[in-house]
Amino acid sequence: MEKKIVLKDTTVRKMICKKLGLSTGGLSLALSFQRNSPKAHQAREMALENGGFLMEEKPMSRVTRILNAKGETERTITNK
Repeated sequence: MEKKIVLKDTTVRKMICKKLGLSTGGLSLALSFQRNSPKAHQAREMALENGGFLMEEKPMSRVTRILNAKGETERTITNK
């Protein structure tokens, strides 16, 4: 499952970078949950408080049916 915080307002992004002493790249890494430092936690909290929203990508489950020669279902496999 992949998570990220979307914050499109560039003025808010610049404000967070300035207050926390982060570069824009560092902020992007923090918002995409690739960094876990205390500053990254603060940046995520500030982003959510100032109009950002959390997005989570969940994998879709698939059901695959195994058929016999007559076309009847022998077994099913669920991929999660």
